[in-house]
Amino acid sequence: MDGYVKGQTEFEQIVYNYLVNFKLAKISSELNLFYINSNLLPQQDDVQDFIEKLEPTSFKAKGGNRGTSDISQMIGMIMNEMNDSTVSIFISDCIFSPGKGKDAGDYLTNQKIGIKNAVGQYFNAHPKLAVIGYRCMSSFNGYCYDKNDVGTLYSGRRPFYIWLFGTQGALNRIQIEMLKNRFQLDGVQNEFMAFAGGTSMPDFNYAVKRGSGNFDLKRSDSKHSIENLKADKNGKVRFSVEVNYAPLILSDAYLCDTSMYVVNDPKYKIVAVDRIKDYQKYSHIIHIEAERVHPSNLEIRLCTGTPTWPAYYNDDEGNTISDSTAEKTFGIKYMTSGIAEAIIRKNYYTRMTININK
Repeated sequence: MDGYVKGQTEFEQIVYNYLVNFKLAKISSELNLFYINSNLLPQQDDVQDFIEKLEPTSFKAKGGNRGTSDISQMIGMIMNEMNDSTVSIFISDCIFSPGKGKDAGDYLTNQKIGIKNAVGQYFNAHPKLAVIGYRCMSSFNGYCYDKNDVGTLYSGRRPFYIWLFGTQGALNRIQIEMLKNRFQLDGVQNEFMAFAGGTSMPDFNYAVKRGSGNFDLKRSDSKHSIENLKADKNGKVRFSVEVNYAPLILSDAYLCDTSMYVVNDPKYKIVAVDRIKDYQKYSHIIHIEAERVHPSNLEIRLCTGTPTWPAYYNDDEGNTISDSTAEKTFGIKYMTSGIAEAIIRKNYYTRMTININK
């Protein structure tokens, strides 16, 4: 991590601003700061002092084993310090470093299993656990170490990662408070989210949008039941469902991706999902079409899934850094897959049902 903190860098600015935002938004009752390598090293709880002392010499003076990066061990230490009332923020380059004389392939596989075990054991005892990961970019000036622990001096832009571990409710509150206060996490290039699924959307969190097609709403269930559905002047059967996804921690890119949805009746198709700009009661709207009217108890599922960017930005070889690999991270896909496999155990996040009557 030394190369990220030599002089003033975006890394320091992004972390400093994010921690200040936490304090200003009054999200937490207290903020405890640590360095972490082979040990958790408590620091003074002064954000400005903490950032100003982020220098290579300070890192070295803090102690702990800096020769290898045992990410699974770090995640285990973080899990051991958590409970349902805490949120842990882990900031790292997340480069897996097996050290000299170790098989990198075996090491990465074992790291993934170790991460899965640490997160999964905690999840079994705390099933509300959720994880958000952000991939950010910063200037870098220092040594980059390959899988054989050989350092190469490099100056350029490199990725680093900010991970949040906490209950889904706590992480959702953080997102809401940051948005409400017009605070944002700068420098984010990619996002990763994982939380338990397999639940039904509460009835009050979704409803057929009145006037979104040629139909009537059933009086006894005007939110979820359609009757007298007819084709429009273009010969299409259409209706839309408004839904409040605010309790979820998923990004708009995920929620608006139609490939992440399935319906139990193939006669109906989800053609688009849009963010509602003037969000009040509902955050998104799902547009559904069919060629003809078919009575159905239409179940809409938002599927679980993981983004493709960890595989794209994974450095598969771990050799000497070059401009072509500078934006990649050795082993990052093993970390994301370990977390995902530990938490995401259902094939859908949530589901809702629309009754289409004759």
